[in-house]
Amino acid sequence: MYRWLLASMLVLPGGCQQSGPPSTPLFAGIEGMAYRRGEAMIRDRIEARQMRGNPERALISYLETQGLQIDRNRKSASVKFGGPLCGSRVRIDWETDRTGKVATMFVVYGDTGCL
Repeated sequence: MYRWLLASMLVLPGGCQQSGPPSTPLFAGIEGMAYRRGEAMIRDRIEARQMRGNPERALISYLETQGLQIDRNRKSASVKFGGPLCGSRVRIDWETDRTGKVATMFVVYGDTGCL
């Protein structure tokens, strides 16, 4: 049964299609880049927007416009891209102070592992 499911995923339209990162300024040029270097680039781009010290809603709005999916409960945003079985993932986590302003941010860019 699992073989059939896997085979159907690969045969269905788009099943073998590769996808790249969102076509937004935050991700420009990171595809194919070493993970540590890409992670630093993303972190630098967010830092340049001076998100720390600003309201959490400003960070969330920015990350949404850059193509990330937001998990407000976990204070996290992420996007996955690449092949159907193996790919890359960018995750941005943050913490807020008691007034709701962004206090810290963490960027992780790595592979998703393979099924």
